[in-house]
Amino acid sequence: MRENQYGKVVPGMAESWKMSGDGRTYDFKLRAGATWSNGQPVKAGDFEYAWKKTLSPSSQAAYAYQLYVLANAEAYHAGSIKDASKIGVKAINDQLLRMTLTRSTPAFLQMLSWMTFDPVNAANAKQHPDWAEDPETMVTNGPFTLKSWTDDAIVLEKNLSYYAANEISFSEVRMIGDRSLGYGTQMPTERYLKGDYDWIGGIETPDLQSVDRETLLSDYKSFPLGASYYYQFNLTEAPFNNAKIRKALSLAVSRKELGFGSPAFGIIPPSIAGAKGDFRSEVPDTAYFSEESEAIARGRHERGRHHDKYMNQARFTYDPIARTLLYAKAEKLLIDQMVILPLYYYVSDVLSKPYVKGVKTGLDGSVQYARFEPRKITRRSTANYAVLLLFMETYSGIRPSCTIVSRLLFTRRPDGKMKKPGTDQVNAAAIIVELFASVDSDTFVTDLPTSGALKRIFVRLTTSRLIQKRSLNIH
Repeated sequence: MRENQYGKVVPGMAESWKMSGDGRTYDFKLRAGATWSNGQPVKAGDFEYAWKKTLSPSSQAAYAYQLYVLANAEAYHAGSIKDASKIGVKAINDQLLRMTLTRSTPAFLQMLSWMTFDPVNAANAKQHPDWAEDPETMVTNGPFTLKSWTDDAIVLEKNLSYYAANEISFSEVRMIGDRSLGYGTQMPTERYLKGDYDWIGGIETPDLQSVDRETLLSDYKSFPLGASYYYQFNLTEAPFNNAKIRKALSLAVSRKELGFGSPAFGIIPPSIAGAKGDFRSEVPDTAYFSEESEAIARGRHERGRHHDKYMNQARFTYDPIARTLLYAKAEKLLIDQMVILPLYYYVSDVLSKPYVKGVKTGLDGSVQYARFEPRKITRRSTANYAVLLLFMETYSGIRPSCTIVSRLLFTRRPDGKMKKPGTDQVNAAAIIVELFASVDSDTFVTDLPTSGALKRIFVRLTTSRLIQKRSLNIH
């Protein structure tokens, strides 16, 4: 399985799957014709080999615990079970992979998109035990293959044998090291500003203090990470054993002035999925500090028991709405009692050239660029941007950025006539308009009235900026 651009799991190497009635057994049918970069077919046995290799007690794999969802996996990794055949994964044949879980796990399909569940070419790994350390022996099955690997750069090229090669737009991706362009110890942000990089972010945090305002307006982006920063109180020590004091301390913090991430009033970050969208859009955290909980007078042990009950119920609840409500209840208990003091949700700061579209960071800060989809801007679709913005502004301002565009471009003079937008207004509006470049023009609302002048403004704004590029330099 893999995650799409919206964070939803979709088939990867799997063509289809079936789940047993008790939710413990899955049968996955692999894609016919899927191959490794050396031309060999991807087999179910490659998954079984990789997972059992990771669970080997001698492997010292940092993320082996993620496989504990499989029956007997934890016991085998700990050495209490010696027979690897008892682990809940088995290749029935080359195309059918069966997995048996310890217990029903609603998040299992999502877990299968994690790198720990990736396959390894068993034949190649047995022949070359250190296959991953040498470009000559590295065999992969993803959208890119390794072209070269030096101290200065890792260069990937499009894998033409990939089952969805037609969805991959980049022909090459260069991950550049700090010494490759002759600038010595020059910082990545400086090199970005010189034009050496198309994109920097992820693990490498840009030095935003050294970036001018105009570049920040056009190039800066932030993506939510799957983490929150908070302080945990010692509830056995005074004065922190008093819930009102804990809440007062939390209220005293001006989170917007911390200068890190986005202000947090809960524990679950915005990047975590809810019932239909992200959790935070469905369960806002802004009301937590404005209401008093009826549970403050209850005992700490009882509160902890209820929190754990909600979390355990959510863990094994398939219905996404019911699961989201359970997580919300558990979070509210924590915040009502101020057991923790949430400060901010982590974000990944990114600098990206305006012509780079669809490249972002994942919940773990990894760079996601495989399904970059450059968009060709036409006069028809650009004019529709204006219509879409006006539509969203009219109907409750669905996106705040639409309100900003509207106010930047369309303000009235005291006599009621529209003011002509200035250069700064037009430039700022152009940046916001570019945020809509990935929207399918077929979904635009076309039956609303709009002036020819409005259309011309958006045509000029977008066609001058959205230049397509097929290769990417990232740091």
